[in-house]
Amino acid sequence: MDLIFIILISFCLGSFANVIRFRIPIQKSIISPRSFCPRCGQKIKYFDNIPVISWILLGGKCRSCSSKISITYPLVEFTLAFLIVFSILINSYIFSNNIYFNLIYLFVFNFYIFCISIIDVQTLRIHNSLIISGILLGLLFNTINTIFFNASSYILFSHFIATFLGYFLIESVTFLLYLAFSKEAFGGGDSKFLALIGTWIGIKGMFLSFLLAIYLSAVFSTFGLILKKLSKKSKLPFGPFLASGSYMVLIMGIQFWEDILIGFPYLHS
Repeated sequence: MDLIFIILISFCLGSFANVIRFRIPIQKSIISPRSFCPRCGQKIKYFDNIPVISWILLGGKCRSCSSKISITYPLVEFTLAFLIVFSILINSYIFSNNIYFNLIYLFVFNFYIFCISIIDVQTLRIHNSLIISGILLGLLFNTINTIFFNASSYILFSHFIATFLGYFLIESVTFLLYLAFSKEAFGGGDSKFLALIGTWIGIKGMFLSFLLAIYLSAVFSTFGLILKKLSKKSKLPFGPFLASGSYMVLIMGIQFWEDILIGFPYLHS
């Protein structure tokens, strides 16, 4: 029963992610109006708004005007639900000793990194509204964890510091690469995104996420060039690689990646 509840919540968050990815880039409220068909403007009935299932039952078409509903809607819902459920089942990165608070943490963090990365893919932008709210929530989660669930105050401090380190890490790398090659390697949103990641998974988690993102983007770019799907002038959103790196830290844990990428003995961050 607990797993069914987790799956249902995950699919609901996937549905909300669809709202976020379309409304945030055009600066529309994510609360109102209710979901509607972009073609005919008809508000979507509650029974037509069930994640994945409604799209299948409607045959991928609007009930009112029969215009096609993009398959990206159910794909987004299913993908986020899968990522959340998988991270909960593996549960290698333990944020809190309280199982329920740790569960909420996984829901929220997965939701943020997914929404930020998918918007980055669509628009090549990372929006401040998601970054600011994500950082504030991350600091709130750390504070609650320290006060109510006996987490070390050092963890709260290190996650707070990781916010600034994440930002300045990418800004510093960007500056040095610009001096060397007169090119900007990263966008301003990438440094803010890494700051958010640091807030949620700490200093070591943030550094490991960045390293993994570099490796993933290098592999992706190499294959893209070989297959001639990318050119040397192609612009790639780095947000999805940062999200993927942080998710890999989330599911495998800090020690696993530390041993592989750095080889340092494990120290709690």
